[in-house]
Amino acid sequence: MSRQCRGGTPPRRANSAPDVDAADLWRNVGFVEWTAWFDAPEYEFARQVLQRGVAAVFLIAFLSSHNQFPALLGERGLLPVPDFVARSGRLRRPTLFSWRYSDRLLRAVCRAGMAIAATLVLGLPQLGPPWVPMLAFLALWLLYMSIVNVGQTFYGFGWEMLLLEAGFIVAFLGSDQTPRRGPS
Repeated sequence: MSRQCRGGTPPRRANSAPDVDAADLWRNVGFVEWTAWFDAPEYEFARQVLQRGVAAVFLIAFLSSHNQFPALLGERGLLPVPDFVARSGRLRRPTLFSWRYSDRLLRAVCRAGMAIAATLVLGLPQLGPPWVPMLAFLALWLLYMSIVNVGQTFYGFGWEMLLLEAGFIVAFLGSDQTPRRGPS
């Protein structure tokens, strides 16, 4: 025989879960946006450190390429990129330099990469919606991958690929603005 409270319902045990209305659960599912996975406020500091740290490494990598690439792989370098592209025909690896290479174009790519990386280190793209830092990191990824893919022996070490992988991953960490969820 079960005990009844004044309202006619059985008493709750101290450790039992609260009753959840299935209709309320189903109604809230419709309000979850596709970008809700960007929302992780408890990891905000870690996201900031990771994004800005990877951007700082990209800044150093582009600065290094700006200073060293022309002497090593430039038009009159030790292993000239134009000769490498001519020998390889159409490169199987994606690069902006498969159509045309010049030291001037390389320096422009490096300067663009340094500018984007500097804005990410300062946190400017992160102030906008989540797609802004995503586009900035993907631009860094594309620009540096273009350099690495024609880098031959000098860019054949593992850390360039690790930087590209890290840059691709942090692109999806979002920004300071997180999408608002529907009423709960």
